[in-house]
Amino acid sequence: MNILDYLDWRGDLSFAASKPNEVDALIFAWLIYYRFEDFEGGEFEGMTLSELVSFHEKMRGPFQKINPAVTIDPAVTAAWLLYCAGRTERFASVRVCGFLKRQSEKSHAGQDIQFAAASFILEDGDGELRVIAYRGTDDSIAGWKEDCYLAISDTVPAQKTGLQYLEDTADGRRVMICGHSKGGNLAMYAALFASDSRRTDICSVYNFDGPGFCFDMRNLENYSLIKDRIVTIVPESSIVGMLLEHGDDYRIVESRNVGLLQHDALFWQVLGNRFVCTDKRNESSLIADGAIRDWIAGMSIEERREFVDALFEILEGTGAVRTTELPEKLVQNGFWNLRHSLADREKKKMVLHVLLNLIKAGNAKLYESVKYSDPVGEIMEHPGKQRRLQSSILQRESEGGL
Repeated sequence: MNILDYLDWRGDLSFAASKPNEVDALIFAWLIYYRFEDFEGGEFEGMTLSELVSFHEKMRGPFQKINPAVTIDPAVTAAWLLYCAGRTERFASVRVCGFLKRQSEKSHAGQDIQFAAASFILEDGDGELRVIAYRGTDDSIAGWKEDCYLAISDTVPAQKTGLQYLEDTADGRRVMICGHSKGGNLAMYAALFASDSRRTDICSVYNFDGPGFCFDMRNLENYSLIKDRIVTIVPESSIVGMLLEHGDDYRIVESRNVGLLQHDALFWQVLGNRFVCTDKRNESSLIADGAIRDWIAGMSIEERREFVDALFEILEGTGAVRTTELPEKLVQNGFWNLRHSLADREKKKMVLHVLLNLIKAGNAKLYESVKYSDPVGEIMEHPGKQRRLQSSILQRESEGGL
């Protein structure tokens, strides 16, 4: 059972009859992926989800039923989730307000921002509850670049904006904060750095597979004041949620998907009003986590910054604005044949050198995990494809072709 099945099962119970739970929090964290920004003028402000469903159908036509197995765009799956939620007694009367979006149009090193948040207002028997949901990363180049800056900077623009959003909207009322992916990071950041008055408003914080920080949050004075209200949930094959520094107190949810695709929360398993959890992450997640940590630890902050800036200079040089445009743009412009100055060629060499080190780190971790237990472990000593890739890159470096 997933969150869509949960709506069928529990949708007839109001929040007053059954208090908001962790599955509800994930639904709100996913609803923020809905493209509210496509409605000019914010006409939806103050609407209930039931009214928003009707408004969507009037302005955009009928909702399209999704197949989660083939539909991976969160904006598309969020639209169908809105339709399903808005037709239940549980979510129909929830009001949406305070939608805010900030998006960089042009790239500026360290200043790129991709941010969106909204508030969902409901009555749960104890009065009004405001659910603040922060959007995760979309498919914009600026959004992915800002994500990379999480490994470089103590603070990125989206975190500052998320904190200010909490300060401006909480207004002395009970607040639940939630987010998926980078949205989970923003929820955590807002809770950790909230003012004393706003922190007392927070009743719970849900971080769904969000990356950590460039610093150890457990060393913050505020962490001890808020940690009991933080719930972090990651899938078995979590990679995104294990990036950078994070607390070790998290739960592991079972997923019907595989590998990186487990980041898609529509495949997380639900039983009743809770997630189906397991005791440990799977081996592939642990290997990737260890490799990325070793890779990041091997670079200074300045080296990380140079790498991120150089990588995205190359990607932005293709003319792509969104990650979905990259394959076509790379083919059109020819990744290996982009006309750059000598300095740019040096940057490209540096990017590929760092990526090669990541490949090496990953293979080293994989080899360590199988060499004593896997009958084909000896094959790992001679990874032909990787060796050919390394040789190709090194040859291009020696020829000055990068």
